[in-house]
Amino acid sequence: MTIPTKYRGIYSQSFHDNQRDEARFNAEVTTHLDNLGSQPSGNQLLDELTALSNQRSHKLTIREKPLSRRGPMAEPVLSGHQLQRHPDLESYEEIREVAGSHYALEKDNRPNVGSSVVVSWSAHQTSMGLDRDGYPTCPTASNNDKVSLLAHELVHAKHMMAGTWKGSYEDRNDASTASGQEELRAVGMGRYAYSLTGAPSENSVRAEHGLPLRHSYCKRG
Repeated sequence: MTIPTKYRGIYSQSFHDNQRDEARFNAEVTTHLDNLGSQPSGNQLLDELTALSNQRSHKLTIREKPLSRRGPMAEPVLSGHQLQRHPDLESYEEIREVAGSHYALEKDNRPNVGSSVVVSWSAHQTSMGLDRDGYPTCPTASNNDKVSLLAHELVHAKHMMAGTWKGSYEDRNDASTASGQEELRAVGMGRYAYSLTGAPSENSVRAEHGLPLRHSYCKRG
């Protein structure tokens, strides 16, 4: 069951469907969103997500997931009004595919109408670990970094809701692909740096929380 947070258009969904777990996970989500929003670019990101929800009737659900080496993940899903146009869809995979290819993905370098989003995330795996040169190691728990993984996925979520997502259908480790550019944009590297675009990113959030910057989307080697 999805539970609204205090942030309009943003909901939580616990792994177990009972009142106790729903309340616990909603509190965890709210605490981490509050932390993200305590600094300027993180607050800007939350404001942009809320505005997109209001303007386009899309919903962002943060769904609890078990810990894994894959870490959190944002996925496009159909909004309620979009689902009505596709009554024959039965599986979550079908809904996700249509949401991505028909609505979230930008078309001919122009914004699409966007979609709703599910971000699978755990409050116990909040940091993308970095080596001393800023290369990612693996998603991990952290006493200091409560924001980097969530910020990265919320940037993807914003692009999906805005219809400006570049997709994940190609090699995300290859900067020459649209999917590779989507990841660089989420990290905030190169021409996607916050100082150049004014668009919140993982690195803009890292900077304002005093965390080391990420210098590569790909792992070393």
